[in-house]
Formats: sequence, C-alpha cells, structure tokens
Amino acid sequence: MNKARSERTLFFWCCYKQKKEMDIERVVDFTITLVSLGGSAYLAYHVLKRAGFIKPKTKIRIRGKMVSLGQAEMECFSSTAVDPSQLETTFDMVGGHEAIKATILRNVVFPFHRPDLFPVGTLRSPPKGLLLYGPPGTGKTMLAKAIAKEADAFFMDVRIESLFSKWVGESEQNTAAIFCLAKLCQPTIIFIDEIDSLLSERGHSAEAPVYSNAKTIFLRHWDGFHSSNDRIVVIGATNMPHVLDAAVLRRMPIQIEVPLPTAGERQTILKTILCDENTDMCDLETIVQWTDTYSGSDLRALCVDACSHMIYEAVRRGNPEVTMKLTMAHFEESLRQQNASKAKKSPEKEEAFCPIPESWSDVAGVSQEKLRRALPLALMLVNCMPSPML
Repeated sequence: MNKARSERTLFFWCCYKQKKEMDIERVVDFTITLVSLGGSAYLAYHVLKRAGFIKPKTKIRIRGKMVSLGQAEMECFSSTAVDPSQLETTFDMVGGHEAIKATILRNVVFPFHRPDLFPVGTLRSPPKGLLLYGPPGTGKTMLAKAIAKEADAFFMDVRIESLFSKWVGESEQNTAAIFCLAKLCQPTIIFIDEIDSLLSERGHSAEAPVYSNAKTIFLRHWDGFHSSNDRIVVIGATNMPHVLDAAVLRRMPIQIEVPLPTAGERQTILKTILCDENTDMCDLETIVQWTDTYSGSDLRALCVDACSHMIYEAVRRGNPEVTMKLTMAHFEESLRQQNASKAKKSPEKEEAFCPIPESWSDVAGVSQEKLRRALPLALMLVNCMPSPML
C-alpha cells in the first residue's frame, strides 16, 4: 500500500508541476483506496480538470472549419501559423528561375487547387516533401512565400527556437504538436528554413539526446504508420544539403537546386527591383555585366546602396524634393563597396594568394639541388600514371 501511495504521490506531483496551491497529500489520501495506478490516473485527470489545472481544448475557426486545439497545439498555432492572405510575395515577384517555378507549380501548387486529380495513395498522389537548396540569397525563401500565397493552403513556418525547451519532454511534445495541428488543418504546407539545423545527419556521439529524439519524432510523424492519407507537404530550404539525414532526403523526392541567376535572369531581377525608380540614365545591360556571380539578394543590396547614394547626393545639393534619378555613377560607387556573397575566385586573386614561381630561386624552403633531382622523378611518375577513363 505504501508503494502504491508513493507512486501516486509522484504521479500527482508530475501532473501538478509547480501548482503548489493545492494540498497534494490530501488528494493522495483521498485516492488511497484505489490500488491500481490506472485508477489513480483516471481520478487524477478529473480532479485536476475540476480544479482548473487541465485546461479544456480551445475551439477556433481555421480556414472556415472549427478545430479543437490543446495547449501544445495552441502554442504551435500562435508561433508557426501564417495567414497566406497577408503575404505579398508571388511568383511574378521572383525574378528568373522560370523552370524552377514551373516545376513547383506542377508538383506542389496545382495538387492543392485540384485535389480530385491527385488522389492520395496512387501514383498521382502529391509529393510529401520538397527541398530547395543552393547558394545564399538565390530566392529560396521567396519561393516558399510564393508557394504559400499561390497554394491557398494552411501554411506553417516552423522556427527551430519554437521547438526546443529546457523542460524534459516538451521538445518532443512541441515536435508532435506540429503534425497534430497540420493534420487538423490539412491540406497543410510545413516550411522549415535552414532545415539542416534541425534535421541533420543522426548518429553523432556529441549530439544531445533531446535533439535526436525530436528528429525521430519528426520523421515518424512525417511518414509514419498512420500518415499515408494526410495531405501534408514539408518544404525545406538549405545551403548545405549534404549534411541532411538520409531519411530526410528520402522523404523529399523533389530536390531542386536554386543556382545563381544567369545574365538574363539578373536583368529581370534588376527590372523587378527598380520598377518604382527612375532608371532612364542607367544601362541595365552594363550593370548585368558588372554583377557576375551576384545573387538576387546581392543585387537588391546593390540597388539599395545605389539609392542611398542618390538620396545623399540630392540632399547635399539642397533639392531632395526634386525628382531623383539613378545614374551609372551611383552604381559604380556602390560596386566599390558591395561584393558578391559567393564570388568566384579569379585567376588574378588566386595568383595573388599563391604566386606561380618563375625560377628556382623563387621556391623557398627547399634547396635548388634537391628540386632539380626530384623533378625528373616526379615527371616520370606522372607519365606512368594511367589516363582517366572517359
């Protein structure tokens, strides 16, 4: 009896947490006649519910239907839910990447508009995952916002800091609440920016158990035993797809690389960014040639800096109210300060860091006699190596 009483005491203490205003010993004495732990749990639930410690589920209307959400689902809803009607990004605002946008429209957006043509459980069922990867600033997050705007589905922007907690078990509970909320409000799109920080490769000894448990719960709910008929799509964006877990890549059959824009795409991006500015005195083709290896984010930063030069110059002249015009001089000044975030190393830069020796005296650290004796042997080994198979 004492063992059962201690078990019930521990159980009630876990349920109450820090709710110290109720007399726990009195509740335990009241349930002393219940021997089985299951009976104590049943009684504890109703006692805590009558006392107000277990809050009833909140009923809210989401996209025209009433859903009942628990405390974890309500916190998940308040931290991740995004109203697509408040987003302004569309596919027309994403400069370039026409083939990528067509692929997304065909595989992700169109199944949400015509679910009758994509029955779940058949070969025509929509994919459960989409991975957007590429260099920084190429428009991966903008594409996700455009998907949320065009798909007309319940959209969840999952942030890593909203999942993990210092309390034991709450991180796993928050991870499961994401998919519980997604199932209640489906069709749903779950977007995870920088997905490599959440679903990286498992099995590292230095990884904390809470992170490994959260990953396992996420993968289980994503493609679990009872989720074959759910209309949930997970979209991830990352700069490092090689660090993702193999199980994550398997659940993302559509993997799209978002590369740096080409010359034609850079011109389209510049026209989109500068649509509200007077660019009669600017030659966009010349700017496109100057901005090789620039991403869309780099081009926007360049245009913002050029506009700041234009405003500063107008203020110095004393007539900021006069119609201001962007000139090539503003972009030239900005190009001296703005660099591409992923610039290709030119031969001049490589030679500056590692100059090519022109004579034996330019090679330091090894005597010239040893170099002269080692060079024929090195050439002989190179000639003996088999040619690569084509």
